[in-house]
Amino acid sequence: MKYIKESTEFGLDMVRGLPRVWHAVQNNIEHQVHVKPGLKDLYGLFTDNVVVKSDFVVNHPTSLFQFERPDWTLNEWTPPPLKEMFKDKVSFDKPTIVINNKWDGDLGPKDTNRFLNRYPDIDLSMGAMIQRDDGFTSFNHYSMEFIDKLVKEYSDRYKIIYISPIFGDNYFKDNNRIISVDDYGYIEKNYPEIYTIKEHMKRKNISYNIAQFELEASSDKHLSVMGGNCKISSYFGGDVIIHMGAGYKYGEIAKGKRGIFKTGSWLRHLSGANIIQFNTYKDIFNYIGENW
Repeated sequence: MKYIKESTEFGLDMVRGLPRVWHAVQNNIEHQVHVKPGLKDLYGLFTDNVVVKSDFVVNHPTSLFQFERPDWTLNEWTPPPLKEMFKDKVSFDKPTIVINNKWDGDLGPKDTNRFLNRYPDIDLSMGAMIQRDDGFTSFNHYSMEFIDKLVKEYSDRYKIIYISPIFGDNYFKDNNRIISVDDYGYIEKNYPEIYTIKEHMKRKNISYNIAQFELEASSDKHLSVMGGNCKISSYFGGDVIIHMGAGYKYGEIAKGKRGIFKTGSWLRHLSGANIIQFNTYKDIFNYIGENW
């Protein structure tokens, strides 16, 4: 009996847990999977041998963050074909751009202040920085101003799809410092033409995890962010743009040094996706204008 367990953050479920499970299923290896609350439906896509455990300890292997693929991806590691599994679940009358977003205060006050003092001229236009009351800052998001511009310039050619966390029984919440932003309210009021995961979940009566896969599978153009988001997007081929905000640009902050988020990183092995990393909204729009 092979036991597969991921008790750390969600990103490891996507890049280690699921490929190990899929490998076991494909090779008829007897197995049992121990999963965190909220993820039974995710692993249940591939196996019935799922046991929910409540233990959660952040414990990342350092090799996760390197540019080249870790040694543990070389054996008993087969990413499930999520694009193929979900590509026909939803369709639109135009090609799609998927925004896989989050609002996470993952940079502390000291690091934020040090960065801003050292680089006072860094490009923080269009809402690229947002802070919580306790000083924790997000540079790693797509702002409402960014979405304004994307809709105005590209909604005539593309159906824009929006994903950001909706907390519930089928969403596993890490120890992140969430920043409260009424993104869905803003979109519903100003851009009803954007199709959101919130609407999709309601329309099809499905969980967040499954809805996310269905929407990502509709596209070969993905706007994602560091963390579990880009690990999901990387399963669905095409261009995966990872926004590593200006606060991480110079690599002085730990996440800014992580090779996994860099252009061409080992995330490409999840589906053959083109992994592209940018630090500013300007760079992202330049790429979209030249390539999409």
